[in-house]
Amino acid sequence: MDPRPYQPTDLPACKALCSVLEVPTHFHVFEHNGEIIAFGGYNISTPTSAHIRYCTVHPDWRRQGIGRYLILYLLKQISTHENMEEAHAFSSIENFGFFEKQGFRQTTWSSTAWAIYTKKLTVCT
Repeated sequence: MDPRPYQPTDLPACKALCSVLEVPTHFHVFEHNGEIIAFGGYNISTPTSAHIRYCTVHPDWRRQGIGRYLILYLLKQISTHENMEEAHAFSSIENFGFFEKQGFRQTTWSSTAWAIYTKKLTVCT
């Protein structure tokens, strides 16, 4: 199962999983039997970095490797942009360990239970 590009008709299903969703420029969804089970995307933040946003997996599909696969997919997509050196991701407290397992390191902590994680990129071709 591979992600596919987001389409505007996906918005209601995506918002059912994340009501505060603001669709990033580069956005992808995972489908299973016509149901969106995960999504995530990124925006280019600077000429050398991207910001991963809204990586979400449906509760019934968590802990099956979909989130990890989605992050790896997004990192590969980001690294295809010229001069990309790093990716950043915001995480709420319940997901802190997830990003560390994917090779990110915590760079900023917020008193509102959010952290920013950063990962240096390698070139993927």
